[in-house]
Amino acid sequence: MEKNYDLSETFIVADRAMFTKDNLEKMDKKKIKFIVAAKLKTMKKDMKEQITNDVAKVLEENEGLDIWSKDYVFEGRRLIVNYSKKRAKKDRDRLVERIQKKMKDGKVRLADLINNTGTKKYLKIDKKGSKEATLNELKIEEHAKWDGIHGVITNHKNNDLSTEEILIRYRNLWQ
Repeated sequence: MEKNYDLSETFIVADRAMFTKDNLEKMDKKKIKFIVAAKLKTMKKDMKEQITNDVAKVLEENEGLDIWSKDYVFEGRRLIVNYSKKRAKKDRDRLVERIQKKMKDGKVRLADLINNTGTKKYLKIDKKGSKEATLNELKIEEHAKWDGIHGVITNHKNNDLSTEEILIRYRNLWQ
């Protein structure tokens, strides 16, 4: 496309699948600007703790906060973390409701969820070889600290595009 259309700048907005170290390095080398969804939960422990602690502190200090964002540096790139109260409710409710719909007498048949690893992480199997499971409330609570949190990685500098401009461009990805 660069050759055919004499492009002066290439700008990519992509989902999580593009977030590999190799892909980001290739785009940097080609001077391609990008905004890519970040896999926050797969980052190093100290980065994950910093993010969840920052969000928890802001929510504690600002009861009823609807939206919050903060810039971080991750592997030399700009990481923008965004919290949305609306997204938080949707994140928590979606998986748990999916399990609860299939429950009978507080248990769910594993066969009903066998292909859904997203829901299986919230289950507790009481006996080895059991065909049923119960909700793992501890695991649900542990994952709740990530509710409403989303991140994007970009090679745009702060003076290039503002945090809000980057988030808007990412949100328009579906178009």
